[in-house]
Amino acid sequence: MLDALDIDADASFDALVTAIASSRNPLDESLLASPSGRSWVLSGEVRHVPHGSGASLLLTVVRSRPFAGRERGLRVYAVDAQAPGLGITPLPTIDDDCAARIEFNAVQVGDERVVGPSRDATTAIDAALDCATIVAVAEMIGAADAARCAAMSWVSTRVQFGEPLARRQVVAHRVADMTVACDAVGLLLADALTSIGDNTGRPDALAVATLKHAANRLLPTVTAHAHQLHGGEGYYADRPLHRWHRRVTALATQFGDQRAMRARNAELLGLPACF
Repeated sequence: MLDALDIDADASFDALVTAIASSRNPLDESLLASPSGRSWVLSGEVRHVPHGSGASLLLTVVRSRPFAGRERGLRVYAVDAQAPGLGITPLPTIDDDCAARIEFNAVQVGDERVVGPSRDATTAIDAALDCATIVAVAEMIGAADAARCAAMSWVSTRVQFGEPLARRQVVAHRVADMTVACDAVGLLLADALTSIGDNTGRPDALAVATLKHAANRLLPTVTAHAHQLHGGEGYYADRPLHRWHRRVTALATQFGDQRAMRARNAELLGLPACF
């Protein structure tokens, strides 16, 4: 992800924050950069930034207004969290990820704060988003598979009506469905990772879109089924099951929710947007 934006991987960032909420497209956040002498003025709002309230440095995707008759397109600026005009409001979220709403009220930055291409960085941003999406899905798989394993262990040892729950056909089928879902997304993840080597270091866009669409649809169901199989035990706060479910649910909305991923797949396949 850092390579796509030409960022030093050894740089000390407390958080890398992009203008992404439930939509895949950073333009949906409507951040603009207007020229002001030798600097740029950033204006707009990002409604939901994971880890935003604890970040000391923000990587912000904005659209630059035309300057000297030239359209600069999308750019990425590194903005200090303490910069004048920057407002950070903590937001409660389902997985307590220190999210925040960030407002840019005439925040001034110079060209030296540009990260990556100085002109239109759309290609680099797309590559970075694809890489970030792969990382997010990998975390979703880890959490969902942990919930699946916990459920398998529980139904194998929990005895009801004189036998373990796992011996009941409906329970065995449910666990099998959870395993198939985790394995299916895992195979798509492997395909997306393989495409990096086949595509000059950048993931294949269609492979990533397909991966995220499948993860959004299948993995939250896995953690929900794990809760159901645990019965009342699954709702104790001192058990990790609720943390896995919260994390999967939250990540399903980041870097493209179900609707956004359907539209993304349709676009890449040349199908109508309503598909």
